[in-house]
This record gives sequence, C-alpha cells and structure tokens, in this order.
Amino acid sequence: MQELYLPRNKLSGAISPSIANLINLKILNLCDNELTGAITQDIRRLSSLEHLHLHMNRLNGTLPTSITNCTSLITLSLRLNSLQGELSSYDFSRLVHLKSVDLGNNLFRGALPESLFSCQKLTAIRLASNHLTGQILSSLVSLPSLSFLSLSHNSLTNITVAFTILRDCKNLTTLTLSMNFKGETLPSEGDVSLVGLDNLRVLALGACGFSGSFPLWLSKLPNLEVIDLSFNFLTGTIPGWVGSFQELFYLDLSNNKLSGNFPIELTTMQGLAFQQSSHQIDSSYLELPVFVTPDNVSNHQYKMYNHLTSLPTTLYLGNNSLNGAIPNAIGQLKFIIALDLSDNHFSGEIPGAMSNLTNLERLDLSRNHFSGQIPSSLQNLHFLSFFSVADNNLEGPISVAAPTSDSPQAKGTGKRKVIVLVLAICSSIFTISLLIYCFLDKRWRGMDPKQGLDQTPQHRIHRGKRDRKPSHTLPRRRQQQQPDRTLCPCQRSWKPQRASASSTSSVQEALD
Repeated sequence: MQELYLPRNKLSGAISPSIANLINLKILNLCDNELTGAITQDIRRLSSLEHLHLHMNRLNGTLPTSITNCTSLITLSLRLNSLQGELSSYDFSRLVHLKSVDLGNNLFRGALPESLFSCQKLTAIRLASNHLTGQILSSLVSLPSLSFLSLSHNSLTNITVAFTILRDCKNLTTLTLSMNFKGETLPSEGDVSLVGLDNLRVLALGACGFSGSFPLWLSKLPNLEVIDLSFNFLTGTIPGWVGSFQELFYLDLSNNKLSGNFPIELTTMQGLAFQQSSHQIDSSYLELPVFVTPDNVSNHQYKMYNHLTSLPTTLYLGNNSLNGAIPNAIGQLKFIIALDLSDNHFSGEIPGAMSNLTNLERLDLSRNHFSGQIPSSLQNLHFLSFFSVADNNLEGPISVAAPTSDSPQAKGTGKRKVIVLVLAICSSIFTISLLIYCFLDKRWRGMDPKQGLDQTPQHRIHRGKRDRKPSHTLPRRRQQQQPDRTLCPCQRSWKPQRASASSTSSVQEALD
C-alpha cells in the first residue's frame, strides 16, 4: 500500500505501531479524527513517506526524534494537537525535500528551530500558537522559496531585528506575527521596515500592544490585500493613502487609539467597491490555510480559509477615537460584507447612502454620537444579519416595511403563500368530497332496495331498543358526522438562506 486516507472520521485511540509495517507508504492522512497518545517511534521505518497529515487530533507527548529518518518527507502537518517538547532540540536538516511544515497550535517551547531553516525547499512554515521564545533567526533568509510564514501567538521579541531579517525574504506573500513583541514600538519609516517585500499580500501584526504612529512604510507594499493592525496602541490619524491600495479588501484597525475624521479616501478602496476578478480568485490559493478567530464568540472557534478571496470583504475601525460625520461616499463600497464603526465619536446623521451597501451582512454603529432618525432605506439591506445602533442619540419611529419583490424575504413569503394556498385548496376538496360521500352513504343505508330514492322506508331500527314502539312525535334529525381534520406532513416552516463561501458572523477578527 502506498496511500492511506482516513480523514474526517471518528477514529479514536492510539496510532498502532504496526502502521510502520506499511514500508511502501507514501501518503498517510489521518487528520480530523479523535486519535490520542504519542506518535510511535517506529515511524522511522516509513522511509518512503512523503506526506504525513495528522493534524486536528488529540495526540500528545513529544515529537518522535525518529521522524527525521523519514527523509522523503515533503509535507509535515501536525497542527491542532497537544504535542510538546523543545523544538530547537530536533535536527530537521535531514529532511532535504521538506516543502511545508505545520506544527501550529501545539505546546512546543523554546527557541525557533534553526535546523529547520536549513531545509532549502521550504515554501511554507507555521509554528503559530505555541510557547516559543527568543528572536527570529537570521538563517531564515537562507530559504529562497519561502512564501508563507506564520509565527503568531508565541512570545517572540525584538520586532526591529525581525523586520531587518524578514525584509530579505523577497518571496514572502503571507506574514502573520500577531500576539508577539508585547509592548514594543512599531518601527517607523526612519527605522527598519518591510519595504522591499513587493510580493507581500497578507500582513498580520494584531494584538502585539505596539505603540507608535500609523506605519508610513505600509504605503510602499503595493500588493497588500489583508492588513491586520488591531488591538495595539497606535496613535494619530488614518492616512488617506490607505485608500490607494488597489487590492486591499480586508482592513482591521480596530482597538487602537487612532483619531481624526473618517478618511474620505477609504470610500474609494477598489477591493471593497468592485467585485474581485477571476484572476484574483484563481491566484488566491494559500500554501497553508489562514485561521481567523472571532473575538466576540465565546467558544473561540477558528474559521479556516484555504483561499485568500474567501475572507470577507471587511472594514473594522471600531474602538478608536475617530470623530466627525460619516461621508455619504461610503455608499460606494458596494461589495463590503462587514463594517464596524462602533465605540468611536462619530456624530451627525447615519448616511442614507449606506443602503447602497447591498452585500452587507454586519453593520455595527453602536456607542457613537449619531443623531436624527435611522434611515428607512436601510431596509434594502436584505442580507443584513447583524445591525446595532445602540447607545447613540437617535430618535423617531422604527419603520419596518414589507420586503420588495426582489428580496430573498419576499421570495420566501411568496413561496409560503403558494404552499398555504395549495394546502387550503386540497383540504377544501377533501372535506367536500367526504361530506358528499357521508351524505350519500346514509341515504343508501336507510332505503329498502325495492324503493326509490324519494320513498320513505317502512321500518326504523332503534339501536339498542328493538321492542320499543316508535314515537308519534317527529323523529330527531341525525347529527351529521364531521370529518377528522388532518395535518399535512409536508407543512414545514421555510426560511430563505443565502449561500456563502465563508461565514462572516464576526465583528473583529485576528489572523493566525
């Protein structure tokens, strides 16, 4: 056997050491199960193994040192387990064919493994969500093909040294360093920066506690599509040049100390105003998936994206000190899905032009100083699943109009009406037929076969009282039996639902 695929089942227990008897195995995929215990040291016998996928299980213990004997390995994916140990103590240098390594979301500790950076074919590395310490190593620049690097949620230090090294990794497209460098100052233009990474598309520096002003050097990274600078202490205004990024469609500046007005330039962001081209979608595949953690969800479940374009088109500016009115030009962002302006000092009326944001699913304007009435035109936002204007100075009626004929709600209402009408007609026909049948059946039962329909029967039988003489009074009219009412089993509630690539129920999200 050369390939064994058993992913996304409910397999439990430890991985049997006998699996090492499959010495010709090239692909072993046991991901997304409930496997426990340690990875067997006998894995060294799988010298032909090229792709090992054990991620999303409950494996524990240390990473077996014998895994470095699997010298044909190209892919090593062990994320989302409970593996532990000093990662720097392993010798990865023998894995000369290794291209992708994912050890994220485990319990590894210590410094970054320098021997890993000797694997010259590496294109993707994820060591995020562990307990790694120290600085980013200069040997990282020896990886000429490295395009994906995720080191988020560790305890790395010295952002200045990190930028000095990373700016020489010219092929980087995805860089996530969130939740590191606690309390340091984000380098400005006069210091070292990431200028020169012209291929960089994803930059995540969220939740680092950075101080300083908005980084000017970002303007020299022309191909950025995703920027996450949330949960820092950045001050100053949002520069207008942010709106000049041609590809930017995900911007998270929430939870900082930014001030000033809403930049009118943001309303011209191409990534939020126009639909993505087929070329962008085709080229959006990521070497490793990107994980997004909604911070307003209690269970902190991850959302996983394998394609960059699957991320929701987003503008998060919540929890800053922005003020002034929202420009009507915001209505140009017709392909935005999530807009959060909460916890600021915005004032004036809510722009009616927001009704042009017809793809909007989440709109949060809470805890500001908006006044006037809620624009009735917002009822045209038919995909809106979350809307909050809490803690403002709004007044007037809340108008709720019937959905238009083109809206999903109207189409759903129309379908329900048709269903109810069909059921009503069927029920009426059934009732009338049953009544006619009962009437004719009683007439036939009460007649002598030799008599016509309009003749009176000569004898009456009183049930239970055969010897009783018939009364001289008029006979009581027998009550007509009513048919039983039945519920049609196909009657069900129907709710319109919109199909979506990725769920976008979050307000603020941190990339991992």
